[in-house]
Amino acid sequence: MSKSKLIPSGYEVIEDVPASKTKKYSFATFLKDSENKITGEEMRKLAKTQNANLGIADAEYLLEHQDLIPAEEQSHWLVFPGTLLRYSDGGLFVACLRWDGGRWVLDFYWVERDFYGYVRLVRSQVSRSLGASPLDTSARLAK
Repeated sequence: MSKSKLIPSGYEVIEDVPASKTKKYSFATFLKDSENKITGEEMRKLAKTQNANLGIADAEYLLEHQDLIPAEEQSHWLVFPGTLLRYSDGGLFVACLRWDGGRWVLDFYWVERDFYGYVRLVRSQVSRSLGASPLDTSARLAK
């Protein structure tokens, strides 16, 4: 389980993944052209199939190396679904980074809510072929 100093009081780590081995990242949408949102659970399942199931250890690294996040991502929330947290009231959350006018800050987003187009999955860029292209959503079941 994560021992990140970033996890605030009141949160319990339910699931966690180790930090990615590479420190090169890309940022990708997860919506099909016909979609404007998907559920948090759908997003978490998709992340696991698309090399985008990063956790709070990678969020912490990016907070410390904000120059690795392109300026064009400042209008997006960057989500890290590999770490699942439970708050003391029972709600489930994933870590996110969001732009706060002058720097990236850590926030937490309810998994029970829908995830919209302003959210991006962060991928470990293990080869040049991944680039920053959209995720392959073709394998996802139609609603």
